[in-house]
Order: sequence, then C-alpha cells, then structure tokens
Amino acid sequence: MNNAIITLSKVFAAIILTFSLASCTWDEYDINQLDCSVKITLAEPSSGKTEADVQVDRVRYFVYESTGKSWTLRDEMTGETAIRPDGTADLNITLTHDNLYSIIFWADCRPDANEDERFILDPEKATVTMNTTRCKANDPKSDAFFAVTPVRGGVPGVSVILWHALAKVNVMTKAMPAEATESSITMSHVPVAFNFMAYDVTDDRCDINFASNSCTGNPEIVSGMDTMAYAYLFAPADRMKDSAVSVSLNNSTRSELYSAHFDNVPLQRNRKTDVECKF
Repeated sequence: MNNAIITLSKVFAAIILTFSLASCTWDEYDINQLDCSVKITLAEPSSGKTEADVQVDRVRYFVYESTGKSWTLRDEMTGETAIRPDGTADLNITLTHDNLYSIIFWADCRPDANEDERFILDPEKATVTMNTTRCKANDPKSDAFFAVTPVRGGVPGVSVILWHALAKVNVMTKAMPAEATESSITMSHVPVAFNFMAYDVTDDRCDINFASNSCTGNPEIVSGMDTMAYAYLFAPADRMKDSAVSVSLNNSTRSELYSAHFDNVPLQRNRKTDVECKF
C-alpha cells in the first residue's frame, strides 16, 4: 500500500420534487381517479456549490400499488421526464383515491448517442444495476439521485427529496505530474446494484474498472489539492471497509506515469471518500 491519508465526508447535494394535486373532475364512469401533477425542482446544495455541478438531465419513475401484503408494479405509470435547464420538470400521474402507492424516482444523465445506459433499471425487481462496461473515471455525468416515496391517492400534496444514490471516491495529491493527461481507477469487491424496496445495495460484488479518461479538467474537489481521479459507485448505507482502490496516471501517449494501490478504503452511500496520495 502506498502512503495515503483517507477521509470520509458527507455529500449534501439533493434534488427536491414537489407534488401538488391538480384540479380534477368526478364523473359517473371514473369517480375515483385523481390526476396528481408533479413539479420537479433541482435544489441548491445546502452547503453551497458542490465540487462538481449536478449534471442529471432526466428523472425516470416507477409506480407500485399496494395490494395489502405486497406491491404490484403499474406498468402503465412507468415513465421518464426531462429536467429543463432551469432545474425543473413536470409530469402527471393518475392515482386511485385512498389507494396506497410507492413511487421510485431515479435521476441520472441520458447516455450519449450510440452508447448504452450507465444504469440499468429493472422495475419488476425494483433494482438498479451499474453497467460496468460503461464506467469511466472523471465522469461528472455518472452521478445519480433517488427516492422511494409513499403516496396515498387523493392527498393534497407531497414534497420529495432525491438523495445521492452513490458514493464518490476522490484520489488527490499535492504534486500532480505536469505531463499527466489521463487517469483510471479500479475498485475491488464493491457493490454493483441497489434494491429500492430494501433501500440498500444488494449482495452482488465485483471488481470495477473505471476506464481511463481525461484528468486535465478535473475540478479541485479539496482546496489546495489536485484531483488525480474520481469515480461514482454504489455503497451501503452503513460504512463498508473491505474495498480497495487502484489508480493509474498516464501521459498523452498513454504511458503510465504513476500507479498506486490502497486497501481498506471506506465507502458509504451519499459520502465522499478522499484518498491523498503522497509520491
């Protein structure tokens, strides 16, 4: 293991959704159906501007209806809505009066043209899995937010906060080589999926290679420190300490300038782990 200082800190950025009951009419054919108008707003972080701007551009959602002992997916209510440049979005969901629902919200970035999704949602299993073939280091579009919200049909309004769904690993140094242009990260024995109903990661673990990507535009995540590489990944609600991180710095010809490996790196959902490299 290389010399390092490792710290864990909380991430504060969140997304706020506000539900308001739209005007509705009752008729003899469908007297129990009420349209729920959903207004979505991206909130400013409570701690001020974060180390990287939130770059989610859509919200995907799934609606489950309670049958008393279990939840039934309502396929016709599954959807997606864009987040406008001003950080707002709108959608409408029709709910039956007095019935209990659970709505899953997942906010992330759409993939670029001809690229696969970063996160694979499975409404039937109420899970989301990281597409490990799409993982890149230093990718601000790999962040994501979520919420699982109970809603009873007919309520006047609901306000929802979407929290960070992921942990962030940030490898930094005080002496970044001037010729470094790309960096990569490999995380060992880390979660790859999240179960919304359990509200935690699944037991699936694997090694994930976050492919080499430009590091010349990395933000200064910690004051006075150069960001060598960073990555977003799933982590449990309670801190885990059995993961490991490897980092590699390359020059413009992809020749390796520096590599390091760190064991027992703590990870926790909605928290940032800072790893300081000392050359």
